[in-house]
This record gives sequence, C-alpha cells and structure tokens, in this order.
Amino acid sequence: MELRRGVGIVLLNEQRRVFVGKRTSVSGGAGGSWHMPQGGLEDGEGPREGAFRELAEETGTSQATVLAEHPEWLEYFVPHHWRPASWDNRYDGQVQKWFCMRYDGDGSDLDLETHHTPEFEEWKWATVEEAIDGAIEFKRELYPAVFAAFRTFLGTGLA
Repeated sequence: MELRRGVGIVLLNEQRRVFVGKRTSVSGGAGGSWHMPQGGLEDGEGPREGAFRELAEETGTSQATVLAEHPEWLEYFVPHHWRPASWDNRYDGQVQKWFCMRYDGDGSDLDLETHHTPEFEEWKWATVEEAIDGAIEFKRELYPAVFAAFRTFLGTGLA
C-alpha cells in the first residue's frame, strides 16, 4: 500500500477565518464532518496547480492568492472502513502539500455545485479551533500541524 499524493488549502477570509465544508455522505465515509478543501494530484500536475484545481472543484472559486506553502509534505492515514471506493484499496492515506490562500472573491463565486459529485453539502467560515473540532478523527492531528505553519496569517498563538 502507499499514500496518495495530494494537496490541501487553508482558505482565509478578511477576518482570518478558515473555509470549511461539511462533507456529503456520497463523498466518502466522512459524511457530516467538516474539512478544508483538499484532494489528490492528477498525473503530471504540480502541487500549486493542483491546489487551484481542487479549490475550484470544491468551492467554485479560483479567486485566491497564495500566501504561503507548507515547507513539508504532511501525511495522514485513513481507517480502512472510511477509504474512498475510488482508491480501489491502493492507498492507506494521503501525503499532501498544503497552501495558505487569501480569498479574493466577494462571496458570490462560492458554489458547491461545480463538481460532478459535490464534496460538500454546506460551508462556513470557521475559527481554527472550530476547524479542528469539526474534522474527522484521523485529521485532528494533521490540522494543528497545518495551522502551526501558517500561524502568521491566522493571527493565532499556535506553536
């Protein structure tokens, strides 16, 4: 087994709140939990390119500016019963490059119905603590590592 290469996005609004979406039940076993936009890289796709593609697919917008890129690839493992069927038992989890982005839109461009199977059924701007608390169990250790690297942009006291 291996880890799928992917990206994740911390999308911030003017109040330094984080975009999180509530997963649909058809988007995997994590239905009902809250996630930041993320997903796998396509063949030949670079991380920055993949981050903007995933952002557009999951939120409907590409109105964002990259503020920072996490210096490391971060990994997480998905319990077998929550692994997406699309992974065909090939992957144990993901290794991701994370980006912190400033949302530059006015809100009218955010649309969850852009992807053939929407990832999220609703969305909100959350505090860092709300994003961590709402995440599925296996991401509750990943998110603090992501936020710690971007603490300058979040305005938090994360170590």
